[in-house]
Amino acid sequence: MTKQDFLNELRSLLTGEIEQKAVEEHIRYYEEYISARIRQGEAEEEVLRQLGNPRLIARTIVDADPGETTDARAVEKEYTSSNESIRICKAPSWLAVILVVLAVVSVLLLLILFIWWLAPVILTVWLVIVLIKFLGGAGRK
Repeated sequence: MTKQDFLNELRSLLTGEIEQKAVEEHIRYYEEYISARIRQGEAEEEVLRQLGNPRLIARTIVDADPGETTDARAVEKEYTSSNESIRICKAPSWLAVILVVLAVVSVLLLLILFIWWLAPVILTVWLVIVLIKFLGGAGRK
């Protein structure tokens, strides 16, 4: 992979995920970084190997971007490939945590309400059984 291949792939991965101005800033940063390392005598291939996969770099940039298209708001995109349309909705991770917590609390509250409702019934049945045993045992003497 060449420097230009790396930058092109990074640009295509970032475009549409973050604001275009931010895309250009990141591309300019990596272009300058790679060029500076090459001027210092490192081989282009070695610099690119040290940087790693452009997909991982793009994912990190997108995840860290404070713009409108990150976890601050739900993002919906439509991808099309070979007459197929797939809708992907990325929900914020904090929203998933809140939903899980609400589900657990709801189940616990339902369980408590069920036990609260059932307790008088169980207590009454137990008292009736105790009275029958007590009165039944007293009548035999």
